[in-house]
Amino acid sequence: MNKLFRKILGEIDRERITRDTKKLHEIELGQTSRCHHRAAAFVMDCLRDAGLDNSELIEFPADGKSVLYGKRMPLGWGAAKGKLEIAESPLPFADPVAADYQRHPFHLISGSTATAAGGVHTEIITEERMLAGNDVSGCMILLSPSTRPRVKILSAALDRGALGLISDYLPERDITPNGISWVVLCTEGAHWHVQYDDRPFIAFSVSPETGDRLRTAASAGTLKAHMESDGIRYEDTLPCVSCLIPGRRKEEVWALSHLFEPLIDDNSTG
Repeated sequence: MNKLFRKILGEIDRERITRDTKKLHEIELGQTSRCHHRAAAFVMDCLRDAGLDNSELIEFPADGKSVLYGKRMPLGWGAAKGKLEIAESPLPFADPVAADYQRHPFHLISGSTATAAGGVHTEIITEERMLAGNDVSGCMILLSPSTRPRVKILSAALDRGALGLISDYLPERDITPNGISWVVLCTEGAHWHVQYDDRPFIAFSVSPETGDRLRTAASAGTLKAHMESDGIRYEDTLPCVSCLIPGRRKEEVWALSHLFEPLIDDNSTG
């Protein structure tokens, strides 16, 4: 295997692959359906630049209803704004902006919907207080560090009238306290992305350092924030890039990779 790997390395343009990997990562970073379409078009260009003209772009419905290969398709999603700014706190914040899509797209969790124009004021309440029976109507729920923002806790918060979630869940949080987790599966069912029957919510992903500060402030007194989002769910299409390289025999060998996860090691290198 080592000899085969070195042979492959000797045949490829590593500088070009590195450049294309970085470019694809930049395109996909915004998480939106528009980013997905741009990513697929970029990969098509990469294939054709490599001389693989027998390629095509196939589009599947992204309507949150259609079932393909046993899986229900996601809804299209878009956003340009998603911001959470501390407005009232028992403790000072050097930077009152806890999350901002414009600073980093991972701050706004995919599937989030819009606030009213101009945003809304909301109280931030910890998950522990919610589970203890406190009234959380119109509030944002700050999850415990070990709680993943997924089906059970999202539905529990929405059932109690909360607007959404704030998560600082991050594996190895002590190593990267300023890291921001890319969140998927923040849905009301066993699916990666929101579908047509998922209820509206707004959710933010913040760093462990920010989460700890918010949690301390929320435990010390009333913590309020101004929240604004323009997230939108809509029917779209989901692109798939396919290419056939003819061989000498009729048998087919499939090489599969995936798009639309904005992480260099998980997706773009594929």
